[in-house]
Order: sequence, then structure tokens, then C-alpha cells
Amino acid sequence: MSAEFERGTVTAAQGGRIEVEMGLSAKCEGCTLCDRDGSGLLVMREVENSAGARVGDVVEVEIPASVKVAAALALYIIPIAALLGGYLAGDLLGMLVGISRDATGAMGAVGAAVVAFLGLRRRERKMSQSHTSSPRVRAIIARGSERR
Repeated sequence: MSAEFERGTVTAAQGGRIEVEMGLSAKCEGCTLCDRDGSGLLVMREVENSAGARVGDVVEVEIPASVKVAAALALYIIPIAALLGGYLAGDLLGMLVGISRDATGAMGAVGAAVVAFLGLRRRERKMSQSHTSSPRVRAIIARGSERR
């Protein structure tokens, strides 16, 4: 799987990181890397700025394949596996203790889903601090002063 490339405009810069405002593309479906700002546009935060981009510059952002795979796992596979595993564990517990298997299965599913989402949030924070899995500026397409 290869890296993805997106273009956008730098809206904020601090230290070695920038925020990039981007348009919605077909590749965005299922990805959780960007946030929507107040006007509904997509904003990619914590982009590594190794190219020295400034506010107003149009940049090309490289999104490593590992980020896309992690997003797909976090969005689809892990929550479903947690729900199924939690339900089965709760069902077995209900059978062993002699209470409603459906009720213990549902509680197990909910509990496992909560634990999975907390784990995913923690992992997401660690990944956002990792330079190997962070989106980065690949190239500056146009300087902000050149676009006028």
C-alpha cells in the first residue's frame, strides 16, 4: 500500500507543525485524520512541516499508508471485534453463573466496546506524536504571496 497525497492551504503554523485546510475528496471516506472546522471545511492538524511552509501557502501533504491502515482498523475492525468478543464473553459468563445470557452478553459487548474505544484514543494520541506515522508536507506548491 502506498502513501496518499492531498493538497491544501496552510491556515496555522506553530513550531514544526502546521494545520492544512483541504477540500473533500473521494479518498476521505472512512478516514478520521481531518476535523471539520466551523464552516464545514476539512482541516488536517499536526502536519509535520519539514518543508518550511507558512500560513497561506498551498502545500502537498503526504499521508503515510500506515495512517490509512490504522484509520481503517480503528473505524471498522476493532469496534466490531470488541462487540463480538464482549458479547461472547458475556454470554459464556451468563451460562456459567446461571443468569440471562442475553443480558450478560449485551453488558459484555458494551463493556468491551468502551474499553476498545478508550484504547483507540490512547493509541491515537501516541501515533500523533510519532514522526513516522504523521502526515508531512511533501512540497510547497505555491507561496501565499505568489497566489495573489
